[in-house]
Amino acid sequence: MRCLPLLRVSLSLLSYYACASSSIPSSWSSAPSSSSSSSSSSSSSTFSSSSWNVDWSSFLGRHNPVWSWSPGSPWMPSLWFQGSFIGNGMMGALITSSSSSSSSNGAKDMSDVDASSILNFEIGNSMVWDHRQNNKTLATGNFAYDSPRLPIGYLTLHVEGGYKVSTMTLDIYNAQTMGTIQIVNNDNNSLSNVTWRAIAHAEQMVIIIDVLVPSSSLTFSWVFTPERGNSPWNDQNPDKSYILNPVPVLEEVNGFNVSRQVLLAGGGYVTAWKDIELSSSSSSSSSSSSSTHRMIVLSVSINYDDINIAQDEAINNVAGALKTGLDTLLSSHYTWWHAFYPRSFVSLPDSMIEGFYWMQMYKIASGTRQDRMVLDLMGPWFVPHTGWPDIHWDLNAQLTYWPMYTGNLLDFASSLPSLLLRNVQQLLNNVPPSYTDSIALPVASGIDCSSTCYWVVTDSCKIAPPVITGDMMWVMHNLWLHIRRSMNDTDLKVHVYPLLRQSLNFYLHIIERNGTDGFYHLPTTWSPEYPGNKGPDTNYDLMLLKWGLSTMLQILQRLQISDPLQPTWEDALKKLAPYPTDINGYMVAQGVSFNISHRHYSHLFAFFPLNVQTWDDQQNRAVIEKSVDTWVQLGYNGGGFTGFSVAGAAAMSARMDRPEAALSNITYLLTKFVQPNTMYYEGGEFPVIETPLSGASSIQDMMLQSWTHNVSLPLIRVFPSISKTWQDVVFANLLAEGGFVVSARRANGTTQFIQVESEAGELCRIQTDMRGKIVASPSNVPITVLSSQNGLSVLDVQLKAGQNVLLYPSGSDTSSFIISALPGNQTQFHYWGFHPH
Repeated sequence: MRCLPLLRVSLSLLSYYACASSSIPSSWSSAPSSSSSSSSSSSSSTFSSSSWNVDWSSFLGRHNPVWSWSPGSPWMPSLWFQGSFIGNGMMGALITSSSSSSSSNGAKDMSDVDASSILNFEIGNSMVWDHRQNNKTLATGNFAYDSPRLPIGYLTLHVEGGYKVSTMTLDIYNAQTMGTIQIVNNDNNSLSNVTWRAIAHAEQMVIIIDVLVPSSSLTFSWVFTPERGNSPWNDQNPDKSYILNPVPVLEEVNGFNVSRQVLLAGGGYVTAWKDIELSSSSSSSSSSSSSTHRMIVLSVSINYDDINIAQDEAINNVAGALKTGLDTLLSSHYTWWHAFYPRSFVSLPDSMIEGFYWMQMYKIASGTRQDRMVLDLMGPWFVPHTGWPDIHWDLNAQLTYWPMYTGNLLDFASSLPSLLLRNVQQLLNNVPPSYTDSIALPVASGIDCSSTCYWVVTDSCKIAPPVITGDMMWVMHNLWLHIRRSMNDTDLKVHVYPLLRQSLNFYLHIIERNGTDGFYHLPTTWSPEYPGNKGPDTNYDLMLLKWGLSTMLQILQRLQISDPLQPTWEDALKKLAPYPTDINGYMVAQGVSFNISHRHYSHLFAFFPLNVQTWDDQQNRAVIEKSVDTWVQLGYNGGGFTGFSVAGAAAMSARMDRPEAALSNITYLLTKFVQPNTMYYEGGEFPVIETPLSGASSIQDMMLQSWTHNVSLPLIRVFPSISKTWQDVVFANLLAEGGFVVSARRANGTTQFIQVESEAGELCRIQTDMRGKIVASPSNVPITVLSSQNGLSVLDVQLKAGQNVLLYPSGSDTSSFIISALPGNQTQFHYWGFHPH
């Protein structure tokens, strides 16, 4: 047996990583390196403004989730997945009907509810994590105790007198939640309507809630209840060695209310808030002389060295917002969000699915930003009873970011590679010392990406066989999806190339050449969470390794650089063991058949999502079809499927020319797994954000695919998997591999037009079902029809960077080529929210 040779990375690369870790925003770009500006930020980049006819307020307004409940009603949104949510990529709040205890975030037993407490705002901040992992006194060796997300507290609105009816609306377009509470006056039993509005300001680190009470005789108050900053994992799995953080302390500092949570590992976090009365002269106030209009502003800040620094920052955030004033705050908040939505456009004939899709776009922009924290399992929201206060790397993080790539949100997706670049040294530390110049990710971690003894069975708690070993390479595929759309060769050379190199080095340490068959084989590893046996040549790892090797060789070719490891990579790719297969298709590993109902599709990676083997290649179809069908049948019939499984089945169906199955899976996902506010949970109602977001990615796959395994020849498939029941579909400014911004409209079951803008000047190859002669506008753009069969045409289009082309059947009326919303199904408007359907 002989192992592959390995070379160390240059010192200059390590020096670069040390520098990159100090800067989040500048560490990763989202713009193409060949262009000084990106067209993705403007709705007029692909079509002139006159070609867009979208009333965004009305269009998104028809999908606003709505709520209405009375005391004791079964439609009280008392649970986190039933209520509304707001966020700004860092801070957030889950808004529910109030219960007397938020420790379970809305207990089902409402018998002890305080009649005066009506609304509950569970406060979250995706920067608030513990940091005990390097403290010898406090560390347990398990990140779930040492470096988890931590709870902050909840804000409750109390109004004197009982309430009769409460309503709530999530206004997607303006990114605000509004409501009306019908209050019973204690003095004469008359009714008064209290109205309120809440935002997580798009740019400032504050949550703002303003309340209008129509009568000065009605009194209301805010009560903030801090939650002790201890690991939620310890609540689920108590550990005697876990030392609790101190009880938070409520104080008043210079007229501001503060809650101080000291962390034993150092520093702490502070919640600061202030409630003020607004003058009636405010344009945001329509109050009468007898009414009261108040605003509360809240901020959370953390500092691992000095809690007083966190306190000063939180207070300054609140003070700054109060000084700015409500009118200006609302104006800047609305401006940011109104600019966000037109970056792309999707309209579908099924209004339930259309509304779900746009809720995911709202969720992404609420959940992360380029200069803010990675989107973990909860995002900027927090559920105190969660058993998973962390980042999961064996599926969740990867699926979370998928819709950002085609959805033209590369700057938002940059929070993922930025996290990795800040923690390269830790990625190096995650492997055994003998694995020189190698990186790996654990199954789950805190924001430092460190490997601990959680789900790791090696003696040193390092990542090595026989545990799950492929997660870092899977994350590299995400970075590849990103780079193939940005086409930024600087990011490719400076970031992706060295990270992929070190990811491959990990495998070079463990693969071995078998003298009998001449192939390189992998030792026993674990296919993510598969409940059956383990074995060598696990397909999860084999497929990721083959993808990584071939991708690295493509990178060298594109960048025109040489690497001393190139012969090693070429040899490994040529002689890597074949994927184990049997009568069920792809096996889990050598000697381990896939015959247990299981939610993960890791053994199918060669087909999806890596596209190493594709449906287009006839020689692969039989094994792909058998493998997918076996997984789906076992999954549905055996009860192993969860929501992300169904979303994956939809995406695979879309790649297999099965449009009806794709739509059926999406519909099943939305009606059986997705919760009323489009959130999702598993386990003990633990939030896992990836499933709805991967559902949005599968919807994108029905409209636009551009996957390829040949770096120079991406094939852009327009409307590749549209159900016959969807006669009309329209999308604009979605992003395809090669740096192409694509728009198209389908009417009466036929593609009317496709418009493509090139951001990087790459070769554009398009597959379309347009019939007859296809013409281009402008006419001087060269197009070549490569094939035309089975109702599909493939053509090459020569575009320079910054150039766009409109493609359509000859003789079409181009005046009808408009990007506009479909009429929709009014019976499905406002589908989301907690209410009867």
